[in-house]
Amino acid sequence: MMKRTIPSLLLILLLVWSVGCDLDDTIKSDDSQTEIPKLVINEFMASNSGSVVDPDEDNNDGDPYEDWFEIYNMDTMAVNIAGYYVTDNLENTMLYQIPATDAEKTTIQPGGFLVIWCDKEMHQGATHVNFALSASGESIGLIMPDGFTIVDAITFTTQTTDISYGRLPDGSNTWEFFPVPTPGSSNSGEAPNLPPVISNIAITPENPTAESVVTISATITDPNGNLDTAWVTYGPEGAVSATKGMRGSGDTYSAEIGTFTNEKIYFFITAKDTENAERKSDTLFFEIGYEAPTLYINEILASNSGIVVDPDEDDNDGDPNEDFVEIYNGGSVAVNIAGYYVTDKFDNLTMYQIPDTDPEKTTIQPGGFLVLWCDREMHQGVLHIDLKLSVSGEAFALVAPNGMTVIDSLSFGVQTTDVSYGRLPDGSNNWEFFTMPTPGAPNSNASANRPPIIEQIAITPDAPTESTPVTISAAVSDPDDNLSAVVLHYGEAGAITNTLAMTLSGDRYAAEIGPFASGATIHVFIVATDTEGASATSETQQFSIGVVGYHIVLNEVYSRGTSGDEDWIEVYNRSSQSIDLSDYRYYDNGGNSGSKPKRAFPAGTSIAANGFIFVRTEGGGEATDFGISSNGEWIWLEAPGGVKIDSVNVVPMEVNQSYGRLPDGTGEWQLLNTLTPGAPNQ
Repeated sequence: MMKRTIPSLLLILLLVWSVGCDLDDTIKSDDSQTEIPKLVINEFMASNSGSVVDPDEDNNDGDPYEDWFEIYNMDTMAVNIAGYYVTDNLENTMLYQIPATDAEKTTIQPGGFLVIWCDKEMHQGATHVNFALSASGESIGLIMPDGFTIVDAITFTTQTTDISYGRLPDGSNTWEFFPVPTPGSSNSGEAPNLPPVISNIAITPENPTAESVVTISATITDPNGNLDTAWVTYGPEGAVSATKGMRGSGDTYSAEIGTFTNEKIYFFITAKDTENAERKSDTLFFEIGYEAPTLYINEILASNSGIVVDPDEDDNDGDPNEDFVEIYNGGSVAVNIAGYYVTDKFDNLTMYQIPDTDPEKTTIQPGGFLVLWCDREMHQGVLHIDLKLSVSGEAFALVAPNGMTVIDSLSFGVQTTDVSYGRLPDGSNNWEFFTMPTPGAPNSNASANRPPIIEQIAITPDAPTESTPVTISAAVSDPDDNLSAVVLHYGEAGAITNTLAMTLSGDRYAAEIGPFASGATIHVFIVATDTEGASATSETQQFSIGVVGYHIVLNEVYSRGTSGDEDWIEVYNRSSQSIDLSDYRYYDNGGNSGSKPKRAFPAGTSIAANGFIFVRTEGGGEATDFGISSNGEWIWLEAPGGVKIDSVNVVPMEVNQSYGRLPDGTGEWQLLNTLTPGAPNQ
């Protein structure tokens, strides 16, 4: 099949834009005179249902049919794109940086091609990036390591499934649709012969016995329409050698292979076309007399804004509010689901296999529950899987280790944020919505009363004197809307005996205390109670009267650092004298909760009057290292002796933004579009 030229009107509608240069000339950026290599985005596919297979999906690690784009090197020298950026949003040119971990894979030879897989599966290698392409249209950009010089870019509109779009000839300004994509090779205009495609492999009966006649079936197609023959090879482990031809009915091919007494029979399917292009399926197996365990998909949550927290997100490693699927063991024996598969696509039952590295975590006791976190953060443990649930509705299945036997499955419609969907009672056929999800526990529609929540405690002013009253305020809420009282407790160490009711002022509860004598250190904490007697107590905070250290404040924070250019904070000295920062400390939730040590300024560090100092929060390989969550979190600053002198709730930011005070030292915190570590904010 020949590639088709796009009609001229469609060309206009596509709004294709290739930036920056005449491709026959060497390009130089205006500011650095750095030569830009002659690299172009040469071909891409934004909707792939099976025409192109990701070669790194060799361990049932996810969907093998991924979006991709191809880069072509028109230069006379090899180019290593490690350190370059790629993006699908030209307003965010630093969306993803190609890692410098595999020069062999990221180097493009002269006249060569490199395929970038847009699958969000970066653990599969240096050519896998953190975004997917949109079939409804968007942009693709390749950016120099400086983060802003565009090497090449394209903006496209709606794409057709399994049809790529690329330059013909390679590197030219003429774009065409290609019914037969050519990732990693020349866009020649000719349709290369491709091997057959094998999918939907099944056995009948699903759980054969020694008396069963077993039939193997599959869907087999050929991209070029020249399928010739298909056969199944089968036998016990170590002797998979018997063969049987498969007969076709439409795209469905099957072969009856007989009866068996062996416990396990392994098999694979081979299909060949008239030009001898051949494809073999994965080797699968069926088990004679297999009895499926009594496991149920028992509860799901497809949109979680905070009602359930992933317990493995203990180091700002990502979003703690993840989708989940709960498995319930309704049987009488323990079941280890290591080796089982999970999927959200019924046409790909082997999408992701549960690792067999931690049987304690993957074993479900009789009547027990196991929670799978659908977050694609597999480095966090065996219960984190390589898929996410769709709030608009989809499917989920638990599949036996043979990759074919569905243990349990669920198809669900549109879901509501923070409302789970599950069986009631556990393991039954009755499904209900739960406003109080119960991952890892029996399902219940009973609404348990929850205690109040105390957040964002503030002490004003941050440098009180002996003549200054002090206002303590906090954001206090109750999940069940039955807050009864908020009380401030205060006093000096060992004598926190004073109490004062806090009153609602705007969206915060506040109480004014003091003034206090110079040199005094006052300790405070807050207790909130609801109408059913549930209460919450904040951590104890303290402030000192007339302490010069209170002139040191947090002034700017950056949370989008990378390896070699880590996250940082900046402090500012509001006073007219230099201050020794030895033993001042800064930390995030880990340090505040005591789960890790607090990070100190190096001994001998001094900050000048009205001066700035910025420090990295990680990168030193120390126990005190911490990364600032790109989703936002609290950062604290404390003076020697553990006196908290400043804090800020950092908000999410783009890679080219920081969060800081404007003006320095006294202004409101806001997102800043110019990073100024160690200098005045702009």
